[in-house]
Amino acid sequence: MILVSYIPLLTPPAGIVKPPEEKEDLVRMLNDAAESYPIQAIAWIQDRDHFYPLLIMPYALEIQRHILKWSGNKPENYFTFVWNTLGPNGYSVALLPNFEKSARRWRALNNSQERITVLGHLFTYSVTQSAGSFSRHLLEGLERIRVGFTSKIPTLDTDLEDYSEITMRVRNYAALNAEERGMLAPYFTTPEKQQPPHH
Repeated sequence: MILVSYIPLLTPPAGIVKPPEEKEDLVRMLNDAAESYPIQAIAWIQDRDHFYPLLIMPYALEIQRHILKWSGNKPENYFTFVWNTLGPNGYSVALLPNFEKSARRWRALNNSQERITVLGHLFTYSVTQSAGSFSRHLLEGLERIRVGFTSKIPTLDTDLEDYSEITMRVRNYAALNAEERGMLAPYFTTPEKQQPPHH
């Protein structure tokens, strides 16, 4: 059985449950959809002595609400903000769901022992310019991070209602387990050949 991760949030009732033979069609569908919802930029917002990333992307607030619903309003339990060094000054980031934990929850809620394949697209972004060395430094040593979401380029006059934020775990790519690194490797190493992760 295949669950598509964006809908149904891995919670019952399942909105999209597909037989295994439809996997290739679903992969193509997810690749096409992923091009419509990229992270377009990252801005760093200062709040007193702390900085946090603001992800600029289409439908940002809808995606943020989706993350909260998927995680039962506890995104730090189901999502990790992963970062990785990219060259001398840059870095890559990704929002990594805990697919295994989500699949266990779905089985328990649906009283099912079926083998599940989860297909989904990971939101990723890479910063390569020299300014990236400063923002990359802000991620070092953190265990939790506030992550903002907006569809608008922030300015000095940006209304605080124009974006929203959630807190999630933060990890360096090297600290992930082998399975998690395997899911992210296509995004961090060859972004032009991104494929949805499968589990």
